[in-house]
This record gives sequence, structure tokens and C-alpha cells, in this order.
Amino acid sequence: MTLLSRYLVRQNLFLFFTILLVGTGLYILTDIFERLDNFMDGDAGPRHFFLFFLYKIPSIISLILPAVYLIAMVVQLNLLSRNRETIALAAGGVSPSAFVRFIVVYGIAWVLLQLVFAQFLGTQGEKAAARIWQEDVRGNVLKESSVKGIWFTDHDSIVHIDKLLPVQKKGTEILIYTLDSAKTSITEIIRAKEFAVDKDGKWIVLDGKRLVPAEYSSVAFEKLTVPLTQDLEAFQLWSNSSALRPTYLSLTELWTTISHLKQAGSNVERLLTAWHGKLAYAFSVFIMGLLAYIVSRQTSNIYLALVSSLLIVFFYYTANTMCVTLGEKGIVSPLVGAWSANAFFAGTGLVWIFKDNILRGLRLKPAKGSALGTPLPKGSALGTPLAKGSALGTRWGK
Repeated sequence: MTLLSRYLVRQNLFLFFTILLVGTGLYILTDIFERLDNFMDGDAGPRHFFLFFLYKIPSIISLILPAVYLIAMVVQLNLLSRNRETIALAAGGVSPSAFVRFIVVYGIAWVLLQLVFAQFLGTQGEKAAARIWQEDVRGNVLKESSVKGIWFTDHDSIVHIDKLLPVQKKGTEILIYTLDSAKTSITEIIRAKEFAVDKDGKWIVLDGKRLVPAEYSSVAFEKLTVPLTQDLEAFQLWSNSSALRPTYLSLTELWTTISHLKQAGSNVERLLTAWHGKLAYAFSVFIMGLLAYIVSRQTSNIYLALVSSLLIVFFYYTANTMCVTLGEKGIVSPLVGAWSANAFFAGTGLVWIFKDNILRGLRLKPAKGSALGTPLPKGSALGTPLAKGSALGTRWGK
């Protein structure tokens, strides 16, 4: 690492952590005022109150990190310009491209840090905070979280469950259609009032009837083991508990859940959008670095630069929320929904950075039929060869 890079990193880290401390404090204060009544009305004591916000800190940092990075980079670049350090570096032979290279490499490093931090500390902290909120504050035990109206496929069976308790691995009103090997007709129908999955993974249905259409037979039973293998914990993301949202899962956990649900024939558009969204949000840190460079080149007024940064953050978060919602609803593909905001802001930034080269290229390629692109006609003043003995045609020295 060069001396210039070490200086820029040290200066940026000081500004970054200062702004991060202020931003995290403001976020926590706002959250405290919103949740204080719930903590006072619930059964949670001071210990749960402190632990809840302590567990929330990693997720708060991962949420505001792109905005903090943008503001820190804008302030740093404006301070360099204001202190005439950029002029001194230019006078010393340092090219402006050195700043661009620093922003690119430094931004990629922060993308990796954001991804690792959010997927380990962030998700684990969110899970712990959500459990405190559900169990100790609101008194809603996670084991009672339920999902209603589930359809899925399991090998040669199509299953419908009216009410499922994913954590307890049991439910009520189950209907199982068993298909033949060609999957063209129903060979068996099992309807039961209750069911449960034991510790060995065996499905046991209770108090139901078994129908065989080909034999026109109907047999009642009290207990029956059925050959299903679906993991019910995969359906926790559809439960009525806010502690089980897709954003609380790491990339690996979310991808495993998506694979299980795909095999069950469930719709995974929402989860795929969340998976791509995690990657896209981490990459937004790199884009914020490019936008910070653009803002610092546009104005040397630090106050105007800060206002511009806040507007960029607002428009980015708005655009990202809208695009992700479209992906979750299935209006656009999950990949497009998660990455559209990044693509737009990155494309706009790159066009601005290389606009001089683009305009220069357009000037060097005049259109056919234009004044610069039309050959000069013979016999014109500029197209006529210079006559011998003319002033412009005479050799020097004669």
C-alpha cells in the first residue's frame, strides 16, 4: 500500500466511524421512542431492554453502512479539495486517476466487509432481538406461530394443510392426494384432522379416512404413517411471526430454504428476491463510492455536497424498495427486482465519469451528410490546387 493510500484510508476511517456512531445513535434513539410503550406494557425488564438494542446494533450498522460510506467519502474528498491537498498532489505529479483507483479498491473491500458483517453478526443479532421482542415483550411465543393454507408436492403426493405449526412440526386438517407413477390419476386420498412429524422425520396422521377411488372404498383410521419427507421448518418464513422474515436468514440459510421449497413446488419469488437483494445491497457500497466522487467533482461547497448526498441516499432507498417489491410480487424477475436500482445508479455514475470521452467520440465521428462529413466539391476555393507562382504555392527562399 502506497503512502497516499495509507493516508486516505486513515482519514476515511476516522470520518466513517464518527458518522457511523452518530447515525447508529440516532437510529437507536428513534427506535427506543417507538418501542418504549411496548416494553413498559410488556413483561420485559431493563435487562431485556438493554439486550434487545444491543442485539440490534449489528443489523443497524449493516443497514446504514452504504449511506455512511457515501457521506464519509464526500466529506473526505471535499476536505482534500478545501485544504488544497488535491492541488498539491497534482503539482507533485499524482494523477486524478489515483483517487479513482483508490475509491474502486477501497469500495470493493467495504463490499466484502459489509457482506460478511451483515450475513453473520447482522442475521444472528436480528434473530436474538426478534425472539426478545416476541417472547418477552409481546408475549407471543414463537412455537405458536402458524401458517394457513399450504400446498406442496412430495414425490408422488400433493398435500394441502389447513393450519401448520412449523416449529412444533404439527398441524390440523391435512389432505393428501397420491398419484400413480405416470402422475395422470389419483390412486389414494387421505384426509385427517391432525398430523405430526416425530423426531425421526416420520409423518403420522390421526383420526382420518383413507379413500381408494379405483376400489370405491373408504376406511377410517385412528393413526397412520404416510411416506412424506418434506421439512416443515422451511415454511417458517410464511408464519405470522415477524421473527422469521427472510431478511433474518443468512445467504446460505436462505438458499437452503429456497431449495427445499422449490422441491415442494412452492412459489419462491419472494425468497429469491431477498437472496439477490442481500448481494445487491452489499454491492451498493461500491456504487456509493463512485457517486461520492461525482458529487465532490460537481461542487466544492461541503454543505451543498452533504445535501446532495442525502438526496442520493433518499432516492436510492426509494428506488431499491420499489424494485424489490416488484420482484417479490412476481411482476419482474427476482434478479431484475433486486439489481435494478444498483444498475441505474451505477450506469448514471459511469456515464457522468466518462461523459467527456463519450462527447469527444461523438465529435470525432460526424454524421454523413453533415457539413464536416461532406467531401469538398471540385472547383471550389478550398478544393482547387494551388497555382504555381501563387503566394501560398511559392517555396520558402525563392
